[in-house]
Amino acid sequence: MPVYTVHAPTAHAADFRATDKFVFLRDGFHFWAMVLGPLWLVWKRLWLALLGWLIVVSGLKSRQRLSAAAEWRRSRSASSWPS
Repeated sequence: MPVYTVHAPTAHAADFRATDKFVFLRDGFHFWAMVLGPLWLVWKRLWLALLGWLIVVSGLKSRQRLSAAAEWRRSRSASSWPS
């Protein structure tokens, strides 16, 4: 069953005579937004969302590199001890 969100021109003036100005937008999942996230954000001109995506991905990548470097140092120092 499709779900829609309703957007009215003003929230404080609930005038039902202006219902022709209401906008109904279908809410849902977009496959290409999942597969090609950053390109979809650029195409839809969602610059702040793209900036947030880049910050999150950069942070995850740097965390991965730091943990890999720490693991390498631990394994190297453990192998240098005489048995």
